[in-house]
Amino acid sequence: MTGMQVLQMLGEMRPGSLDPVQQVQGWLYALEARIRAEVTGEEMPAPEAFTMEHELCVPAPYAHLYAWYLCAQADLARGEAARYNNSVTVFNDLYEGYTAWHTRTHLPAQKHHVTGIKG
Repeated sequence: MTGMQVLQMLGEMRPGSLDPVQQVQGWLYALEARIRAEVTGEEMPAPEAFTMEHELCVPAPYAHLYAWYLCAQADLARGEAARYNNSVTVFNDLYEGYTAWHTRTHLPAQKHHVTGIKG
């Protein structure tokens, strides 16, 4: 999924409520950097190299977390506390699901092997 696809999804979820693309791109960059730092360990490109055509790292079925994060940020910027709470709750659920899935499917390589033990 790309940033543009997230932007389209956001437009469907909240028609007419899009913030300037630069602001949305900044929010998206911040989230992608957080995911890469906390979950995947991948390097993040410099902010000036990050575009809305950039391929984001979270796959389906968790990719909707990007749109919910952007909804939450837009709600917070507009001072819509109740709407923000709903949006951030959905985002947090998706984020937790993604991190759990990533941990299960990307177990670290085992460096030590036990051999020669007979039971």
